[in-house]
Amino acid sequence: MTVDLLKILNDESRSFIAQVQAKIPNATGKTAKSLRYEISEGSARIILEVLGKPFFAVVETGRKATPDKKPSRAMIENITEWCNAKGKPESAVWAIAVYIQKHGTALFRKGGRTDVYTDSKEVFADKIFQDVTNTLADEIFKQATVAFQ
Repeated sequence: MTVDLLKILNDESRSFIAQVQAKIPNATGKTAKSLRYEISEGSARIILEVLGKPFFAVVETGRKATPDKKPSRAMIENITEWCNAKGKPESAVWAIAVYIQKHGTALFRKGGRTDVYTDSKEVFADKIFQDVTNTLADEIFKQATVAFQ
């Protein structure tokens, strides 16, 4: 009896990532495009990791204030891309960055959200469990049917 666990994990991971990508607020598309999964096989287990850009979690949590720090070069570059994608003037980049550093993003100040990936994680795990269980049940039934013929 064999369950093609890798096939199930690949299928469900692709579906999960597509669902999450569809929920990501999009300006440049880079965050959504950065999502991927990796499956590795150890001696006694299989590990599934869903990966994305550093700080991917801020699509749900927002970014907290860090008033003691200056905006990083990466932050300035990201805000510049965002301004270009949104049609905002590049002259606003520094002011936006400083405001975020001082106050955090609006999403963070509102308490974040859970509808981008958090709510989908449990459904994702349940779907994998259902697929494996159903596949095992089908294989057991086929073998039991053969035994009674």
